[in-house]
Amino acid sequence: MARGAASDEVPSASPASELAAAADLVSRLAAALKPLEGLDQARRPLSDMAARHREVLAALSSDGRSERAFAGPDGSRLAEALDELDFAVNAIIVANESANKADNDGCGKGNAGTCSLGL
Repeated sequence: MARGAASDEVPSASPASELAAAADLVSRLAAALKPLEGLDQARRPLSDMAARHREVLAALSSDGRSERAFAGPDGSRLAEALDELDFAVNAIIVANESANKADNDGCGKGNAGTCSLGL
């Protein structure tokens, strides 16, 4: 390179600042992944897992003002899909609990005269 010519090389950061940046990145990743930390092999509701993954995506994509993972048409659709999983699973649970309650209230088991629906 000729003397006094501009260099195309980007000056590198000092090793200390690179280590500090790496430590900061690891710390932010650990915080973002916290909702998934410590999960065991136990069965969990799909809605719980969807909510945990939504938290992780939000944390990983946050720029301090917005959550980029949920921005734009694709991000909106992703958010809607996660919401639908949560809503659908909760609706199924409520429907099943209602059905179980109806099965256990004595109605429909030959007790037509003693069944009260609270009307």
